[in-house]
Amino acid sequence: MINIDITKANDYSFKDIQAMCREIRLSPMATCFIDLMQNNEKVKNNEMTYREFFLRLILEVQNSRANSRLEKKLKLSDFTFKNALYQDLDFSKRKGFSKRMADELYACDWINAKKNLIIESCSGGGKTWLADCYGLVALMKGFKVKQVNAGVFINELASIPLQDAMSEIQELAKLDVLIIDDFGLNVARPNESFLFLELAKALNSTTSIVITTSKKKDGWYNGYFSESDVAVTEAFCDRFTGSNTITITLDGDSYR
Repeated sequence: MINIDITKANDYSFKDIQAMCREIRLSPMATCFIDLMQNNEKVKNNEMTYREFFLRLILEVQNSRANSRLEKKLKLSDFTFKNALYQDLDFSKRKGFSKRMADELYACDWINAKKNLIIESCSGGGKTWLADCYGLVALMKGFKVKQVNAGVFINELASIPLQDAMSEIQELAKLDVLIIDDFGLNVARPNESFLFLELAKALNSTTSIVITTSKKKDGWYNGYFSESDVAVTEAFCDRFTGSNTITITLDGDSYR
């Protein structure tokens, strides 16, 4: 419990105020208060109203807590590129991806509509960076986003009992966006094909799936899924066709 003698308010040092704010978990307010008192000309000249002063303190706390929440979400997202900022998009190096399309995706209407996104490019062509860029945009707009590496994820899922695997899939259905990175690098085993189909079915009406791949969708039939899994392959691919899926093909050389 903080004991404050208001009659001696002017006797409290900045250090005292920092300690008090820290005790009630308002350290950003103390930092802002000290900065205003020491550096703001309006405060020094008694030109800032009490209301503006107080609102500046509140705004600093709001911003600090929002940044903390974003940092926590960013850590849980498992993005490969956590600094893939939208303003850093270089359209001169990303052929096949226009500024108009970039802005449309930035609005995140495709997430609200539960549409999927496929980003194709050669190895090192920037597909993972672009997926993380829009994943970060979505996070900042309040969506729940997570990235998984396709091979690692499906191997782990296939190694546990089916009931547990299905429970994991149901947890992923609580996301707004799931990024599946490097899809189709190796031929899937039958149980992996089945689990990918179950994932697509479970997330169909709840979650937008972003797939990054070096294989065009036609290559999924004979380059990733086993030839013996025709029915599973067609059922999976059907969920990424038509108006419910946006496909971006990045042309150009590798960044590596």
